[in-house]
Amino acid sequence: MQDLQLIMHRVRKVKCDQGWPACDRCISTGRVCDGYGIWGGGGNAYCDRITHPKVLARSTPMRHPIPSSVGVPNITPEEQGYLEWFLRRSVVKLPGIFGSEFWGTLVLQTSSNEPAVFHAVLALSAVHKRDVFESEMPRRRYDILDEQEQFALRQYTKAVGGLKPYFSAQIKESLRTTLIACLVFVSLEFLHGHYKTGNIHLHYGLKLVDYYTSPFWPSCYSIDHCIIETFARLQLQVQMLGLNTEHIYNIPQGLAIDIPTTKFHSVTQARQKLDCLLKEIFHLTQLRRQTALFQEDPPSHELLKAQSNIRAQLGSWFRILTASIVNLRVQTDTIAAFSYRFLTIYHTMAGIMVETCLETAQESIFEDFTSNFASLLAQAVDIQKALLSPTTSNAIHDGGAAPFSSIADIGWIPPLYYTALKCRVHHIRVHAIKLISSKLHKEGIWDSRLAGCIAREVMQIEEKDFYKDFQIDDDFSTCESPSAEDMSLPALPEAYRVSEVKVMLPDDPTEKVNLICRRQGRDGNWEIISKGFDVREMN
Repeated sequence: MQDLQLIMHRVRKVKCDQGWPACDRCISTGRVCDGYGIWGGGGNAYCDRITHPKVLARSTPMRHPIPSSVGVPNITPEEQGYLEWFLRRSVVKLPGIFGSEFWGTLVLQTSSNEPAVFHAVLALSAVHKRDVFESEMPRRRYDILDEQEQFALRQYTKAVGGLKPYFSAQIKESLRTTLIACLVFVSLEFLHGHYKTGNIHLHYGLKLVDYYTSPFWPSCYSIDHCIIETFARLQLQVQMLGLNTEHIYNIPQGLAIDIPTTKFHSVTQARQKLDCLLKEIFHLTQLRRQTALFQEDPPSHELLKAQSNIRAQLGSWFRILTASIVNLRVQTDTIAAFSYRFLTIYHTMAGIMVETCLETAQESIFEDFTSNFASLLAQAVDIQKALLSPTTSNAIHDGGAAPFSSIADIGWIPPLYYTALKCRVHHIRVHAIKLISSKLHKEGIWDSRLAGCIAREVMQIEEKDFYKDFQIDDDFSTCESPSAEDMSLPALPEAYRVSEVKVMLPDDPTEKVNLICRRQGRDGNWEIISKGFDVREMN
């Protein structure tokens, strides 16, 4: 048994290189290249394997009652235990503050009659359980598979094997089942700290969604709205972290909802529209970089018009959100109130992003938005204070929407991370980093410890010895918003600031994080800064 575990561990450590027609790394382990090959590696195009997706009706995303069991026969006592964990803990916690029809309904329904999804769910359950225990008692060794990882690996293998029949079967459920399993795999890998592997799954899942939602496919071959929405949310997570977004697939038109003229009917509706606006901002930023021959070139009329349109939509979105407070039960429902708080934080961040997205050459433009960053930070402080209240904290946790447990959706890390990178007011960025690191948890691809370390590293690269002659006290409480005196240090000169921060995440908790950014010196030449560091060795 020990020999088998050792072999499984060694095979697991060998990552598929997606070679064509077969992966050399997989072959070297003596296995068939069918791991990442299910998404197109090993010479088999993922999109070519699946036909005739099923037509599914849309429904309004909401929190659903959790069933006491899933109707899967012949499961072992061990599997039953992890299934119970998934039903009682994972389904409740993973959706996060906004809830999810995908996790609350679709995954549960599909896992009851699709073995591939069932085993993928069990693998995720084991990884989630491991993560919960690890947050309470960090592990000391990563070279030995613990009980949860052994179980997760077995279930992962079964899930992949269960998907194989769908690659050649001419049945309408094939696409749906494969996409659901793909999303579970992405969440599993992100939660486990295997970011590169998770991104491979996400990349090919997005590619498949893009392929089957193209105009060449009749509308009768539509994909579940909540599946598309979940992929879109994960893609947005990756973009906000600044990972490689060379291959960006379009969000289908079904998600590009219009802003209502009077009120939002739900927090979910408001979130969906804000997600669309954020994606438009990222797209506009990318267009600016692609179309400018020189960074000093002014943006085109078309880009300025697009920026103005997004700015106007953000303004309308916020006015309607404010008018919807009663409709959304913000004043009477604790979870709705917290969802509202998180929406306003993201709106503040989006407002800064849209105003700066066409000015990619000068980082000093962010000085004009110090008050916006201070407002964003104050909103985060209010959330922290509310969570310290026993009444609020109990209501949030009882409702399953704890924002600081590990979740598959976004929480407050992205806007705080953005603040730490782009606001050069020392006190504000230190405060943001402290809040990020105050509670170890994960938000999809975002890891609080990892994000905090990256932000601190960028701050140290920029500031260097600039403030050496100033008395700085970073030992302050995170429960108080910064005062005017706290923000009185001189601004960091442009020549100290870095831009285009890129992060290459590891595929294992033992690997280093690689950080790449660039800085323009006083002579106009660009300096490329590359640094690798081990998060485990940083405080």
